[in-house]
Order: sequence, then C-alpha cells, then structure tokens
Amino acid sequence: MKKIILLLVFFSAGTNVFAQGFRLYSFIDQRLATQKLDKESIDDMETHLPKLLGMSIEAGISADPVRSSYNGLTSALDQINKGDVVIFYFAGAGDGKGTETGKQKVYIGGKPVTHQEIIDRVTRRGPKLAVILMEGSNSQALTKEGEYKHDHAGAVSKTSTKKLFDQLKSPADKGMLVYMNATEPPKPAQKNYKTGSYFLSSFKNNLYDELGESNPDWNNIINKVSAQVREFSRNVQKPYGNTYSIR
Repeated sequence: MKKIILLLVFFSAGTNVFAQGFRLYSFIDQRLATQKLDKESIDDMETHLPKLLGMSIEAGISADPVRSSYNGLTSALDQINKGDVVIFYFAGAGDGKGTETGKQKVYIGGKPVTHQEIIDRVTRRGPKLAVILMEGSNSQALTKEGEYKHDHAGAVSKTSTKKLFDQLKSPADKGMLVYMNATEPPKPAQKNYKTGSYFLSSFKNNLYDELGESNPDWNNIINKVSAQVREFSRNVQKPYGNTYSIR
C-alpha cells in the first residue's frame, strides 16, 4: 500500500541531546493556490534545521490530506518513538468554533479528525518535543495586497537551536508540546500569492529569529507569530497557541 504521509526523518550523526530522531510531518492540500509556496517553506526548514542540529536526512515521503486516509495518518504517526522531536503541519479543510482545541476539526481523506486526536496520537509515544501547527479552515482568503515581509534579526546559532529543541518546562516533564492554531474558526486563513500562508511564513521566520537568541523560548515564537499574522491580515486571522507538558 502506497504511503500517503510526508514523513521526514532525521537521525543524529553523533551523540547529542536527541536520543531518537527528528520527524517532520506535513499535510498540504494540493488544491490550495499557494500549495507550492507553502511546500517551499517546509522544504526550507527541512534543509536548515537538520544542519543546525547536526543531523542527517534519513527519509522523505510526500502527501496530500485530500487523497490521504485516516489509517495512513495513524500509521505514520505510530512511527514516532520515545525521545523523538516532531513537527506536524496541516493546511487544508477544517471547521469548528471558538478556541477549544478538542472541538476543532480537519479533514483527512474526507474523514473529520479533531486537533485533540492528532495531539494525542503524536504525544502518546513520548516524544521529547512535539510542535503541532494546524491551519485547517472552511475558507481560504487569497490576497494580492499586504505582501508578507520579514527582516531577520541576526544569524542563527547551533547552540540556541539545541537549547530551543531540548527545552522542557520542568525537570519532571517527559516532553514538551507546542501547539498553534492558525485562525479562530470560522475566520479564514489568509494566504498571499507571493508568499503563501501568512501563518507558516511567520512561524518559519520567527523560529529562525529565535534561533539567534541566547535564551530562545517557544512562547516568544507563539506570541510573535500571533501578533504578526493579526497585523498582516488586518485582524481578520487570529492565531493562538501555548506550550504544554507531556507527562
């Protein structure tokens, strides 16, 4: 059976804080007008993060949520091992009301899947860090105006990268979850013809900015992405998120 999940697995070339692998799962709806641009943002992180972390690429698999199946999703997420670092990104159809994580839904192969189901499936095997970025919306707002621009604050640091990706909230924690939702339903996700998803572009760039700080923090990234996307969407799109302990 053909696999239908984009699974990028990075394994350490030497001894460091990562006991297992670095996995990046990406579901990007092929029907989105900005699909190519969004994929470029994912590819950029795929290229740079392993180098900063001293890891090599082990495998990569391409996929689309419209053509995928729920069984394919769960099968791929079941490959996560204890101690892994995981990034999961979804861009496609979704619905829900308010900001209750458990009630937001996305559609995988036509099947509704709640954000909470994905969170539980990703974290249940004990990753050291899980970053879950959800951009499920019942509408996509395309615009030619308000082109997203971002000036990097400085050069990234390998030391800061390792600090950020091995950041637990307390010594007792088994792992850390970083969760962000791109918009409060039913508000549309804003996308630009030149830069793609405001949310994904902002996350990528603010992540890189934070990797240049001496004391990087995921909450700084969450707050900056939220403020930046609100500004560029003229307060139409309102991302939100938080960090949680995995116990």
